[in-house]
Order: sequence, then structure tokens, then C-alpha cells
Amino acid sequence: MPELLTTQVDDQARIRHYKSKIVLSGLGVILFGAWDMIKIISATVFFGDRRYFDIFISDIDTFEGKLVICIFAAWLYLAFLAVHYYIGINAIEYGRGKSKKRVFLIWAFLLGTMTLAGLPGYFDRSVSDTIEDTGYAAVFMDVTFVLILFDMIFSVIRIHMLKEKTGEDGD
Repeated sequence: MPELLTTQVDDQARIRHYKSKIVLSGLGVILFGAWDMIKIISATVFFGDRRYFDIFISDIDTFEGKLVICIFAAWLYLAFLAVHYYIGINAIEYGRGKSKKRVFLIWAFLLGTMTLAGLPGYFDRSVSDTIEDTGYAAVFMDVTFVLILFDMIFSVIRIHMLKEKTGEDGD
């Protein structure tokens, strides 16, 4: 009987540990979203890196057309930030026990997969013959972001498995 009690205590400690990791991951997702926006804005406005906007406006000659496309791109970037915020806030609420919804995991998986799929773009030789230090830093940041997302997903799965094992409400 004492073994069973010790196992339940250990499982409860693991659940608390995983919930704490989910809260930290949620904060990380929000901060990475803000970082991405700062990176895009600073590269475009302050350093003159126009590749983000040239994708959209290379074939448009009129000022009005370019303005419309720039506004569309701004909305697209805000939507991207909103996805980060949605995932982060819902992960924090889940980790704190305020919510049992896990729909944010679908968005987290999609965002992580898209980020992984975009990694080869940093090494595209058609843009530049060399990879700058900022490229390596960006790869490191994106890999870190993907690890945060997949650790969050893993933690939710582990909590669910531990709750089933202990007979608690498995959400």
C-alpha cells in the first residue's frame, strides 16, 4: 500500500512539473511571436531588407497597388502574431488548470511544422552566396521555438497519460 501512495505522489509531482512546463512554453510562444514581429519590422524599416515586401510587390507598378499589398502584408503579420498569442494564452490557461481545451495543440503542431519547413530557406544560395551570422542565429531561434512547441505538446500528452493512470479526470 505505501508503494501505491508513493507512486501517486510521484505522478502528482510529474503532473505539476508538466503543467509548469506548459505555462513556460506558452510564455515562450508569445515572446517568440513578438520577436518575429520585431525582427520583420526592424529588418524592413531600419535595415532596408525588402525581401518580405518584395515577395508581394515586385510586379506592381502603382503606388496604390503597393500600398494595398503592404496593408495586406501587415494584416498577415498581425494574424501570424495572433496565432502565437492564441497558442500561448491557451497553453498558459491549460497549464494553470483554468481550461481543459486542447485545440491550441493543433495550431501549435501546425506552427511547428511550418517553422521546420521554413528552415531550409535560411540556406537558400539563390538569395546570397554566404550565410551571415544573423542567418545562423535565426536558425538557432527557430529550432528553439520548434523545441518549445513540441515540448509543450509532449507535456500535454504526458499529463493526459498520467491522469488516466492515476484515475483522475483525464480532461
